[in-house]
Amino acid sequence: MTAPLLASQVQAAVRLYARLDGWQTTDRALTRLTEQFPGFDREATLLKVTAVNALYGTNVFAVARMADHVRQVLDALTGNEDAADVVKRLADLPKTTG
Repeated sequence: MTAPLLASQVQAAVRLYARLDGWQTTDRALTRLTEQFPGFDREATLLKVTAVNALYGTNVFAVARMADHVRQVLDALTGNEDAADVVKRLADLPKTTG
């Protein structure tokens, strides 16, 4: 169950973000990556997954497999999905056999 964010919580997050230069730099780098490699073709997705993994320390070791998974999830979207559900689906990298 999720609870809606209070306006005071959002304002606190905005103030915190304004003080964290590293987060702002990371966001600018990801924006530039998106500008240079728009969309989610195979190469662009691999670059984006690799960047997110490195910048946010997500500890994904199967980066290429995760990139393929991200492409599959995004390709299957209809536009009616709940954002939280999409995030859960993206995070749920299927196990391999063998």
